Amino acid sequence: MSIKSIILIISVIMISSIQCQTSLSNCTFIADGYQYDFSSFGSYNPNGYFWNFGYDQGQINVCQTAYGCVSYDGSTGMAGCKYFEQLGQVQSGEFSSMSPAGTGAYLTYFDNSYMNYIIRIKLLCVPNKTIPSIISSGISSTNSRQYEFTISGKGACGYQM
Repeated sequence: MSIKSIILIISVIMISSIQCQTSLSNCTFIADGYQYDFSSFGSYNPNGYFWNFGYDQGQINVCQTAYGCVSYDGSTGMAGCKYFEQLGQVQSGEFSSMSPAGTGAYLTYFDNSYMNYIIRIKLLCVPNKTIPSIISSGISSTNSRQYEFTISGKGACGYQM
């Protein structure tokens, strides 16, 4: 059995035990009185959005491999099974809305390997852009271990509840 198979099995067991949202249709989050539905980001690019920095490259997914759990106090925790070349396994992270509320959100993932990378995705609301796309990617100017992406589209717009 390969290491990827073992990681996948462990991830499925861990994820099912905490009863997170796992399906693409449930890729929704609530924060600051707004509901966000990021399912369109995943459905337009089922294999993820391609990125590369030098020799490192891969696909980043927003919904299919992201599992969101909303706690009773309204904060949202993220846990996922994401694979990045050279980045190891992304295991935990967080969701936060942008200011002003409804204009987008940040997804931040933390790499649990010895490399300790941070993946920060800015989901930017563009109301008339039905097909989402990466508009920028790169290494943070303030932290060489942080990879930053901006994905824009209508799917990042929050709806007031």
